[in-house]
Amino acid sequence: MSAPGSRLLTEQGRDVSRVTAEGALGEMTALWRGGLGAGTADWLDAHGWRTDYTAIADLAAALGRRLPSTGSFDGSGFLEARREG
Repeated sequence: MSAPGSRLLTEQGRDVSRVTAEGALGEMTALWRGGLGAGTADWLDAHGWRTDYTAIADLAAALGRRLPSTGSFDGSGFLEARREG
């Protein structure tokens, strides 16, 4: 029911469902719930939206920034969708 030209922007993180809950990290990971899921772009594309994905590493490079050397950023980025019509 979104008007043509509407935009939706979301952050897409890596799958954290298998992160080990230990110590202080366990307190934080207990707060993580669901999300839109890996099929979000496909669903939006099938329902009248045009989606683009920008990996966080590509965005950082475009801004002249470096990502921290610790941690994994694979699968992390931003999804932008525009309602066609």
